[in-house]
Amino acid sequence: MNLFLSFSNATRIPKRNETNLLQSTINNQLSELRGSLERQIKDALDMKPDIGFLKTAAQFLTGDIESLRSLEKQKNDGVNMESAIQQLRADFQSLSGELEKQKKDAINNEAELEKLKQDGINSEVEIQLLKAMLEQQQKSEVDNQSLRAELERQREITDGLVKALNKHNTWFNPSTCSEAKFSGIYETVLPNFISQPFKVACDALTHGGGWTVILKRMDGRVNFYRNLTEYKTGFGDLDGEFFLGLDKIHALTAERKQELLVVLEDFEGVEAFESYDAFAIGNENQQYVLHTLGKANGSAGDSLRRQEGQKFTTYDRDNDMYDNVNCAYRFTAAWWYKSCYDSHLLGKYNEPTWGNGVNWDTFRGPSYSLKKAVMMIRPKK
Repeated sequence: MNLFLSFSNATRIPKRNETNLLQSTINNQLSELRGSLERQIKDALDMKPDIGFLKTAAQFLTGDIESLRSLEKQKNDGVNMESAIQQLRADFQSLSGELEKQKKDAINNEAELEKLKQDGINSEVEIQLLKAMLEQQQKSEVDNQSLRAELERQREITDGLVKALNKHNTWFNPSTCSEAKFSGIYETVLPNFISQPFKVACDALTHGGGWTVILKRMDGRVNFYRNLTEYKTGFGDLDGEFFLGLDKIHALTAERKQELLVVLEDFEGVEAFESYDAFAIGNENQQYVLHTLGKANGSAGDSLRRQEGQKFTTYDRDNDMYDNVNCAYRFTAAWWYKSCYDSHLLGKYNEPTWGNGVNWDTFRGPSYSLKKAVMMIRPKK
């Protein structure tokens, strides 16, 4: 636009009506010159002038001719000027079109530059976002590494706690008395023989511990004169006097080879024991026969050997060797009677009459009812 204004100020282009006026003036002057010349020539011929006059007329005519030529030139110049004007207009229009195109291109370029600028801004934003994401990812990776390290540390702590808990459970909740570190009552499981867990009394002190108590006599608070069903399931108080039960004893001795320990004490505080290295009894179909004892050893003497191979007898189930006598009824207690016994740890507590008390013949004889009698088994090593 500035280029157009400079061009207009430098060269003023006549308008079309000015050009027409100029052309008309030139034509009028030419017509007047022609007319004047023709009249002068006619007058000169009519007047027959002398040579001087003719010279003067010639000079005048020559001047007129020069004027005519000047006017003709002006006419030609006017025509040429019209052509120049038309060319200038064409050039102006071309220039205006080019300027307009350049203006549009400039606008487009400006828009493109703005777009590029905006794209640059957007790219910068994207770059910043990518940088932020990368930094966050790196931070997350560091955090993840820290988390993994912390999780590993927690896992180690957890493993240690589990081991400690397992050890604690082994100590305080053993699955068998052989695992018990303290004497007490625990729950044991024998899935191959008994469907439900059952409680047992464990002795962790006597003769190296690991014992499951199957019989305990200590104060006479429990009546032991009972039928076969009660002896099968067991009765009494695990914290006091009790009989574990024939079914449980059979399951324990069938599940693993067991050794037997018999601990005795009289009312004077004298203690004795006898051990057997292969104790086991049969199942109900076998009438809970005492089929294995193994070798005996101890200070109390072997008063159980006579009962080896004998079935269990109660007052309502006679399995002893006598035909007309039920030893359990005769001596008011159940046992592995033969004819009848050399030991009798299920007898009436504190009963001093012959054969009716808690007896172990080789320790205080058949007429002495012992203060304490305990039978315990544990897996044989």
